[in-house]
Amino acid sequence: NQPLISEVKNILRVAKQECEEIEICPDCYRNYYTMEEDNYFAAVCRRPHAIVWAKLKGHPYWPAKVVRYNELRHEVDVRFFGTHDKCWLKPDKCYLMSRNYPNNKKPSKFDQNKFDEAIRDMNLHLDQLDQ
Repeated sequence: NQPLISEVKNILRVAKQECEEIEICPDCYRNYYTMEEDNYFAAVCRRPHAIVWAKLKGHPYWPAKVVRYNELRHEVDVRFFGTHDKCWLKPDKCYLMSRNYPNNKKPSKFDQNKFDEAIRDMNLHLDQLDQ
């Protein structure tokens, strides 16, 4: 009986995570499950997200979407273009998107291909915003 209880707990944990993602942005959630893998992240939501340069410690600034703000922790939930990774950051680690890169330190040659992919992903998103 213990394996069954363990499986039910796992199903409930996953269901809770999925419900939280729907609450964050129903459009992002729907796009993830209904669109092609290459296009879902660039799709525009009914309530567009702020586009920023986001900085994780030990990494270069990277283009990202801000999907929510936690007032208690004073942090923003960002989703990175290209990699589609997500994390919580302090707002002072984010700069509104501009053509100017926010720092002199550009991505390393190792990161350059991933960075170029992130910029393409972001530009696709911005083109769709224009439309």
